[in-house]
Amino acid sequence: MNPDALRGWGIAASGAFIAGALAVSFNAPPQASARRAEAAPTPVALAVRFRGSGPIARAQALAASDPARARRVVEMQLEQQEEFAGLCFDRFARDGAMALRSCAPVPAGQRQREIARWLAQLRGMAAVEYAEESIHADPAGAAHGEEQ
Repeated sequence: MNPDALRGWGIAASGAFIAGALAVSFNAPPQASARRAEAAPTPVALAVRFRGSGPIARAQALAASDPARARRVVEMQLEQQEEFAGLCFDRFARDGAMALRSCAPVPAGQRQREIARWLAQLRGMAAVEYAEESIHADPAGAAHGEEQ
């Protein structure tokens, strides 16, 4: 056999194996560190609308004209009222509701239980018109029409 032909076929076969290895590496599943980041603890987020004449409901109405002042009122009320211990203000929504979040991050395995606990507690309050799970960390504010 011709040594030049063998060398040519060897180069071609090596190139094919390298191309195949690159194709497999680009289609490989994400590394463990990326999967851990997805499962990292994050706060739970809730969309809540208040009714009545309480301070949070009044602040919610004030948000249309003076959102900074309304935010301060809501944050102060969340700190002062025991039933809201563990919830923090996130942002006001265009539809009149507000986004609240857990102050502490919640591990992925406990998220559904924590969401259910907060929803049950909030829905049991006379001053709450509605409460539902929200999508947190949405910088565009697409979930429930939130504004920054």
